[in-house]
Formats: sequence, structure tokens, C-alpha cells
Amino acid sequence: MLLSLVSLFADMGYEAVRGVLGAYLASVGAPAWLVPLLALAEGLSYLGRLVGGFAVAAWPWLAWPLVYAGYGAVYALALVALVPVSLVVVLYVVERLGKGLRAPARDTLLSLLTEEIGHGRGFGLHEVFDQVGAVAGPVILGVLAASLGVRGAILFTAVPATLALACLAAAHHYYPYRVVEAMRRRGGAGAGAAELILFGAYAFTTAALLAYWPAVAYILGEAGESIEAVSFLYAGAMLVDAVAAMAVGELFDRAGVWAGAAAPLLAAASLLALRLNRLAGIVAWGVAMGSMEVLLRAVPAALLGPRGRARAYGVLGVSVAAGWWLVSMVLEARPPLSLLAVYAAVLLAASILSLGLLQRLCNR
Repeated sequence: MLLSLVSLFADMGYEAVRGVLGAYLASVGAPAWLVPLLALAEGLSYLGRLVGGFAVAAWPWLAWPLVYAGYGAVYALALVALVPVSLVVVLYVVERLGKGLRAPARDTLLSLLTEEIGHGRGFGLHEVFDQVGAVAGPVILGVLAASLGVRGAILFTAVPATLALACLAAAHHYYPYRVVEAMRRRGGAGAGAAELILFGAYAFTTAALLAYWPAVAYILGEAGESIEAVSFLYAGAMLVDAVAAMAVGELFDRAGVWAGAAAPLLAAASLLALRLNRLAGIVAWGVAMGSMEVLLRAVPAALLGPRGRARAYGVLGVSVAAGWWLVSMVLEARPPLSLLAVYAAVLLAASILSLGLLQRLCNR
């Protein structure tokens, strides 16, 4: 619960600022070439996950320091309102890199904590809190901007960042040494090259079936939807995401690792539904997103030992980023529905095959 609250408050801070950062740069007269640099910073986040995951596997004592440093980096976005425009990108890089480094360490901690209550239920609960923060943050910032101005509203995000660190300190107080002890255990499979390749393939093919939201928003905009309508549709999808996360988490704890097949199945369904009916597709997208967020973290927790999980969570970020790049390129090409169905069927088969081979390899 405490680590879930950490994510809730952190999301309230950084998602709020990320949502208006482009508009803020435009309002202060920043040059247009700064915007592509923000996209490069997103890449650093995924690279940071790879580094963070392997670092925790090699040096377990780094888990808590990386989590502290990563959530402390949220303050960088609160400082955006105080620095010259030229330094905004630097602060964004700091926050994105901090997010990347902390994510595998945090997920490793969650995988250890959820051994007692069920990995699916635990990661599902965490995803619910995460989405509450992601929805509430931009709404609160919008309200504050109307009374304090954009700069004042951005600076106020230091408050949820402080609450996140306070909850993290409380969690650390109750659970201080378990990581190092758990890494010394011999239980669970390791994560050699074969396991990491199979898990990476499962994560990549699943993500390549789930449309990246900016690509969905672009299509909606071209179809004539207003920015306000797209924003409300996204908020609705996030609420669906939260409900689906709890349901699929319970399914995972009851059905086992094979429940992981639900992620690519739901992602493929959402990809095709978006073409057939936009509203139904967005609802399906929310269900698939919540399922993916839970299952791609629960599968390594159920199959691998603590060190293996840390490495897998490092590979996870890079695999998902590559999958989203591929599906974005496919959607941009606007293939006919028949070709899109073939694409979905091939990746769905590859995803389920990778999951099956991973389970067989880890259970030998």
C-alpha cells in the first residue's frame, strides 16, 4: 500500500507537468527545436531501466538508493517554473532518467512484497493507485493554473513529490533489509540469455499489439475530435485501465502464468477494435493497457528468482519501447483491416509461443 501511494503521488507530480510541458514551452517563446529533445529524453528513460535492472541484480543493496534517487528526480519538473527555458530540457532528462533507473528496482521490491498476497493482486493494486495519480495530477494542475498561473501550478507539484518521498521512507522503515536477503536465496530460476530473450520477445510482441496512445490521439485528431474530447477519452481509458488491472491481477493469481496470454489477446483485440469503432476501441485499449501493466510484471515475479526478476524488469522497458515504435509505424502506414488482422495474428502467436517457451524453460 505504501509503495502504491508513492506511485500515486509521484504520478500526480510528473504526469501533470508532462501533460502541459509542450504548451508551456510554446507560451514562454521557446524555440521549436527543443520539443524533439523531449522525445529523446523518453528514450533515456528506457535505457535507464536496462541499466537499473542489471545494477540491482549485480548489487542488491542499490535497490533502495535507486528508488529514492528516482523518485527524488520528480522535483526536477517542479523546478521547471524557476529556470531559464534553456534548462527545461535538462530537468526533463533528469526526471526521465530517474524514472528509468527506479522502475526495475521498485518492481523488484514489489515482486518480493507480493509473494505473500499474490503477484497479480499486488501489481494490480499498484496499477490502480498509479492510474489514480495519473488522472488526478493533470486535473489538479489545470485547476491550480486557473488561479495561480502556469508557473505557480507547476511549482506546486513539489507537494505531491514530497508526499511520495514521505511514503517511500515509511515503506523503507517497515521493509529495510529484505532485498539483500532475498537475493541470497537460491529459490526460483535465474535469468540467463535464453530467459531474457524469451521474456523480451513476449514483452515486445505484446507491446507491438497495443497502440501507443499518442498514435491513437493523432488518429482521433485527424478524425475531427477536439483536444478536449481526446483528453476526456484518455482519462476514461485510464479509469478502465485501473478496473481491468485489478480484475486481471486476480485472474493471474487464480490461473497462473498462462493468464499472461490475456495481455497479447486483449492488445490484439483493441488494435482491431480501434479500426472498427473508435469508442469501443478506446475502451478495449484501456482494458489491454491495464492488463499489460500487470501481467508483464507478474510473469517474471512468478517464474524467476529475485536476481532474475531485476534483469527481466530492465529488459522490459526496452522491449516495450521497441514494440510501441513498431505498432506506431504500422498505424501510420494505415494498412487495410485485412493486413492489420494478419499482423495481429502473427504477433499474437509469437507472443503466446514466447510465453509458453519461457514457462517451460523456467520450470525445468
